[in-house]
Amino acid sequence: CPGDCSGHGVCSSGVCQCDNLYGAVDCSMKESCPSGCSGHGTCNEHNAKCTCSPGWSGDACSIFSC
Repeated sequence: CPGDCSGHGVCSSGVCQCDNLYGAVDCSMKESCPSGCSGHGTCNEHNAKCTCSPGWSGDACSIFSC
């Protein structure tokens, strides 16, 4: 796995499975919020939680509800 997953993930079949709040192919990038709030919310850098846009919910603002 690239960079042995930077110590922030597990290598599985040559691909890093990153720990929560880490991303990139080598798990080297710390994401302050889960999945960057999926593009449907804003990230509070202090507590790493998403504030979802209207109609979106979930930890990563990935659930749409009418």
